[in-house]
Amino acid sequence: PLPAAYASLTASSNLQHLDFNSNVLPSAAWQYMCPPGRTLPQLRYLDISRVKKADGSQSVPDTSALVSCCPGLQSLR
Repeated sequence: PLPAAYASLTASSNLQHLDFNSNVLPSAAWQYMCPPGRTLPQLRYLDISRVKKADGSQSVPDTSALVSCCPGLQSLR
């Protein structure tokens, strides 16, 4: 899917747990899941370990965007 399609994964402000462990995501997907101005105040757990791009390289989000997007985050893997 196009990277913008990933925005629906974080559309709910009631999201509490999100696990992408060992999944394949395009790098551009992160900017749609945690765009400037969106907050996920209820998100407590986020697992982004071993997330890869289609070519097998690591898909790493902008951690500063994650921190501002998820102010209540208690566990980040």
